[in-house]
Amino acid sequence: MKGISLLLLLAACATAPSKPKDKITETFHGKDFLYRQCFHESDSYQGREVDEKGKIQVKFDILDGKVAKSEILKTDFKDPNLHTCIKGVLKNLRFYDMDHVQDVTQTINFGHITL
Repeated sequence: MKGISLLLLLAACATAPSKPKDKITETFHGKDFLYRQCFHESDSYQGREVDEKGKIQVKFDILDGKVAKSEILKTDFKDPNLHTCIKGVLKNLRFYDMDHVQDVTQTINFGHITL
């Protein structure tokens, strides 16, 4: 009987609806390959590997499922072209089923992005 109860509990957890913050994180990190592409195409880091343990922390607002505005809060990379590219990726993100969310903060950890 314990096995069945545990199985039912696991099934209930697996089908539980995800929280809005989880959806935001999932959508944001679903584009890690584009952030890496920004790194490879930036003026200062072009052609270098992204094993440099660098991070960029971004803040953005969601309005009607789209990023209304974004800013770089903290960065280990000084290339403004990299920052512009990252903001361009954010501008194209779509957060379905979300009308208005303010002050979302996420971190891109380039040392952990894999293709």
